[in-house]
Amino acid sequence: MSDAVRVLLRFDTEDILTAQSDDAALALAQLLTRHGVRATFPITAAKVDALLSRGRQDVLTALGRHQIGFHSTSHSFHPTISEELEALSGLEAVAAFSVREEAGFNRVAEVFGEAPTVYTQPGGNWTAEAIPSLLSWGVRCFYSESWNGYIDIDGRPMILAGICHWAAPVSVPKPWLSRLPEMHDDALKMVRQAILEQSRGGRLGLVNAVTHPTELVTKRFWDAKPFGGGVNAGRGSRKPPPLRDRLVVAKALQSLSDWLTAVRTDGAEIDFWTADDLASAFSDRAPELKVKEEAQVALLRLVAGGQLGSVAIGTVTLTPAEALAVAVKTALAVDRGQALSPLSVPRQAVPWDEDAGDVLRQASRIDRPVLQDALSALARSTQAGQLPARLWAGGQALSPLAVAAAASLAALERLQSGQAAQWVPLPEVKLLTRRFVKPASALHWDWPIFAPGFKAPGLRQRAEAACWCLKPVEAEFADHALSQH
Repeated sequence: MSDAVRVLLRFDTEDILTAQSDDAALALAQLLTRHGVRATFPITAAKVDALLSRGRQDVLTALGRHQIGFHSTSHSFHPTISEELEALSGLEAVAAFSVREEAGFNRVAEVFGEAPTVYTQPGGNWTAEAIPSLLSWGVRCFYSESWNGYIDIDGRPMILAGICHWAAPVSVPKPWLSRLPEMHDDALKMVRQAILEQSRGGRLGLVNAVTHPTELVTKRFWDAKPFGGGVNAGRGSRKPPPLRDRLVVAKALQSLSDWLTAVRTDGAEIDFWTADDLASAFSDRAPELKVKEEAQVALLRLVAGGQLGSVAIGTVTLTPAEALAVAVKTALAVDRGQALSPLSVPRQAVPWDEDAGDVLRQASRIDRPVLQDALSALARSTQAGQLPARLWAGGQALSPLAVAAAASLAALERLQSGQAAQWVPLPEVKLLTRRFVKPASALHWDWPIFAPGFKAPGLRQRAEAACWCLKPVEAEFADHALSQH
């Protein structure tokens, strides 16, 4: 990549009530095109249908010159995504997301002539349980922001359960368009500061700017009253919000045009990226990796320690689950007396119904026949791409990391002495990537459409489970580094 700073402009397009928001989306898309900027426009299926019902093919055509993303089927209608999924088990939540959102995804794909490759969750509805469906639909990027997400690695791109995920601070005022032209200087100062920080050595070079077309024309956000407090207002009571004066809207558009020009002429080299550009630049290279014998033994030593995070092998990163899968296959080969040979890295699915915490009911040691049975079961699961939530061995429930750590200890002993110990220690284990999940106190539930007091601890717990399949894209930010010659 070049040394340019990349600015990602995202316009969440969702207001079904305000006809003037259609004109706002058209004006913004056309303005960006005139400036030679492609932005990302995540859109809801309900908004697509609203545009069609109002005969606004002109808006759809203008938006289609940019990257179209999927922004859920119905956005603010209750139950929202998080309200529905919170009440379910992990696997039930994964299935429920697919049932409620697939038709909307297909509707957006049908109208625009191609399937969206980026997903942005509506409001505070961040759910890791969306990812299996997104992957099956061909989505490459889950584009979040640090305010609404549960998981963040210092604003850097990460791979989460096989998909590129970015959750970065927003570098424009919120709300943005509704505060132009008055906030023009502040908005320019804010993005200039972000560009300056990102242009310095060691930073990533990505700047996140998020807003909504409806902000351009409305004085109040469109869904606050019709869907506020956890209740869907009756159809006849869903009134659009009050509008800004047309002259002010025209001045706001000119202010945005001036902002775009100023950003590009400030001295720093600026590229405007879409979410597809992000996903291409920060793709997952683990499926192409062959882990050589020396690195396999190093992985055994690492897993045997019981504290496992993301692992860099050379310049390629592995999730804890991927590293565990390679270590398990290596330990099984050693146990069977087979010669080691280069191994591929099987992608692992999240153990959604994992028990809370890292260590289940656990003894201090395990005998070899029981460990062999547990190791064989774990190897079958990981080779099939599904890290199990737990393993039963000798009448007790064990975490997969406890089994992998014990098996790695046994394999290292056999490689060193040629002997297989009858009893193997069960190390205390810890999944290091869980530290990237925000504490419950840092999560916000102040989206006004939520019912008073609404919380979603189950979603947070499953975010912790998803950390089995979390890694930074950049090798220098991995928890562990192994060389491979």
